[in-house]
Amino acid sequence: MRKVFMSVLAALGVLVGSAAVGYAQGNLSFEVEGANLAGDWASLPSPGAWVDGNGANPYEILRLDVDPTHFPAYDTAPDGDNVLSLTAASPMSQELSQAVNAGDVITLDFFVGNSAAEADPPADVTARITLDGAVEYTEVVDNDAPDGDFAHKSVQWTATSAGNLGVEFSGGAGAWIDDVGCEVTTAPTIRGEVDVTNWDSVFFSDGSYDPTANGFGSVSNSLPQEEDDSYGGGASGSQTYGGSVAWADGSAASYRGTQIPLGGGASIFGYASWSPGSASGTADASLELDLTGAPLGNRVEGIANGGISGTTFDGSDPGGDNGFVAFTVDFTIDALAAGSVVDGSFGIQVDVFNWTLGDLAPVGGTPPYVTGPSISGSVNMTEQTRTDLAGDAWTFALTAADIAAAGGSVDGTYTAHFNFVEPNDPATGNSCFATISAFARGEAEVPLSLPRGTVFTFK
Repeated sequence: MRKVFMSVLAALGVLVGSAAVGYAQGNLSFEVEGANLAGDWASLPSPGAWVDGNGANPYEILRLDVDPTHFPAYDTAPDGDNVLSLTAASPMSQELSQAVNAGDVITLDFFVGNSAAEADPPADVTARITLDGAVEYTEVVDNDAPDGDFAHKSVQWTATSAGNLGVEFSGGAGAWIDDVGCEVTTAPTIRGEVDVTNWDSVFFSDGSYDPTANGFGSVSNSLPQEEDDSYGGGASGSQTYGGSVAWADGSAASYRGTQIPLGGGASIFGYASWSPGSASGTADASLELDLTGAPLGNRVEGIANGGISGTTFDGSDPGGDNGFVAFTVDFTIDALAAGSVVDGSFGIQVDVFNWTLGDLAPVGGTPPYVTGPSISGSVNMTEQTRTDLAGDAWTFALTAADIAAAGGSVDGTYTAHFNFVEPNDPATGNSCFATISAFARGEAEVPLSLPRGTVFTFK
């Protein structure tokens, strides 16, 4: 009756802007009747979804459309007319076709009734949550419903182990239930790692202009026992946050190689005598935000970044007016997003500019693009604010929504393709400065509640 949650629907997952809720499969309604008895009473079907622990008393379901005198104040329309007596049927149990994992939040939702035709006070109702048939959580719920009416109740428990979900109710004289529902909310978690594994150009170094590497990140949360924390600067950095609540890590490394004679009168920074060495680098960023078991209403957010940067050079036309800078960046993304109110993104940012002329323009106006798994053809990169807020950079990221569309997790290798016009600036030769960074950022929140009326019903 009224709004009965999660009946015949399989588990659903929606990761952005709403709660990821599983609606247990089964039939928690009392509208399915067995034998009709004396007009206003009916028994539960046997066999049926509900199992009555008191098989001796068949008077289980009261049909309010036939006899409304027990609950004259209870508005049953339009969702059904049957309510269940826990005087007769106790305990009542049902095994639901729903697997749960440790950290999942299980909400048992129901109404308790106080019949106007029976003596007060009514018995309280005991609600139990079971896994694989064993009782894992028990709560006695006050039956404080007004005389002749029902009152809404809710029981919530965070699973400590995995198993198949079941529910059970018991009561005594004068105890009634209706509108039983059960929600499974996945523990909000977002985690992932982005690694820049290779780029097919080089940074130049002569000992004075070595490339740089840096990492930064932070995590903040609303858990009172955890303080905000962050790290930054230097060639690498990391910070672990207490109690396995959350952590972020960003790191980078640069490598100086052998000298590369330019020849042909080429110069860098206007100095033809400068004979630079080659340099390369790697960068990675990883982030994990996990609110498993956190109280309702708590949130956590974080960012991690690892970047490499330095001077590179256009060798295509060192003596002419214009050249170009063309290169690729290989990177991997391994990420997972699950649970309620989760958002985030994992990707890379690349910024290429001339010291005096500013950002380089893509050849022919065609933006850089990315190829890789689950990408049909290619995806153009877009200019977005750098994670270090130092201007804009060409950006590619997989969002939490992208990860959800891929089944909740991704693990793939991607390649970003770049081709920029390089004007021949006399002050700097055809050199330019490039930054390549990996970033991971996310948000997760445990919702205060899931409003009634926004979930599926079974009548």
